[in-house]
Amino acid sequence: CHIDALFGIGLNRELNDYWQHAIQQFNELVGLKISIDIPSGLQANTGRILPSAVKADHTFTVLGLKAGLFTGQGKEYTGQIHLVNLIPIDQELKPLAYLTPTHIKLPKRLAFGHKGSYGHVLVIGGHEQMGGAVIMAAEAAFHAGSGKVTVICHRNHHQAILSRAPNIMLRDINGLDENGIKDILSQVDAVCFGMGLGRDDWSQQIYQQWFNFLNQASHLEVVLDADALWFLAKQPEQLGLHVYATPHPGEAATLLGSSTVEIENNRIDAIYALQQKYSGQWVLKGAGSLILENNLYICTQGNAGMGTGGMGDILAGMIASLKAQFHKDIALHEIVTLHAHAGDELAKQGMRGLQAYEMNQAITQVVNQ
Repeated sequence: CHIDALFGIGLNRELNDYWQHAIQQFNELVGLKISIDIPSGLQANTGRILPSAVKADHTFTVLGLKAGLFTGQGKEYTGQIHLVNLIPIDQELKPLAYLTPTHIKLPKRLAFGHKGSYGHVLVIGGHEQMGGAVIMAAEAAFHAGSGKVTVICHRNHHQAILSRAPNIMLRDINGLDENGIKDILSQVDAVCFGMGLGRDDWSQQIYQQWFNFLNQASHLEVVLDADALWFLAKQPEQLGLHVYATPHPGEAATLLGSSTVEIENNRIDAIYALQQKYSGQWVLKGAGSLILENNLYICTQGNAGMGTGGMGDILAGMIASLKAQFHKDIALHEIVTLHAHAGDELAKQGMRGLQAYEMNQAITQVVNQ
């Protein structure tokens, strides 16, 4: 058994070659590895490695949990985490973040409910050359329990959508004027916007046609994802509280005019900067996804197998679906956790090779637990 207590939670500098070599030697030892408080070389608040860290089998963290154990690169190095309380919690201290709950139970459906009782989700996107994202978001919305789902996309994809999911309603994205948009928005409860929208002149026209309606429609729950975030970065606007933005680190870098490396070096600062610049509510996806609503939450579920194309589209569909059903009675961080739980269910036979479109049955399973 090897005990790591080289550095503690105060480490905030890059380690020199001597200490990097010492950590490398420690990691090469055979046997059980235990870190005291935090794996040496890991930044306690950000989960960044400086630039190498001990890979522990167990971390016995002292007094309180540290954010860096759960987000960024931290999950790769901490192993199983144990809290050593030692003294009572100081109730006057405000936590940096909260961990999302591990068990989420949704209300039982009423016996007399019908499809109109469980929310109508609108999915907008689907450039002429990109139809898959809206299909995945729409199917995820249905599997999370929404009563009705409509997809507005390029008509080239309509046949493919109906052949896969004939319960999805369809509209041609090129066939709606201002009055048509207002009419359909009056009939739905939640919208997810941007999946497969593209970034050309046509995409910009569609974004501008829809964005102000969505941002001003406070009766709707609105999810901005993918290419909608790219256009938001080009034309910054203040988002309403009913708008949920879900960037991955690359999209967050574009929104903040920085780099992906800078975002990952301090994910917590990044998500606060996003909310300060754009308002709204935010999910910064990745290992230990961050959720900023009234408080900051860190999602401790999920796995590396979820790092595959389409998982963000699935999350957008789930957020729209569950917000359409429950509105303020379900928190954004709870939905992110359910998405992560579904990914963990899917990964029970192994993480490598998971496909986002396979998430549907796992979603149905976790929303019924």
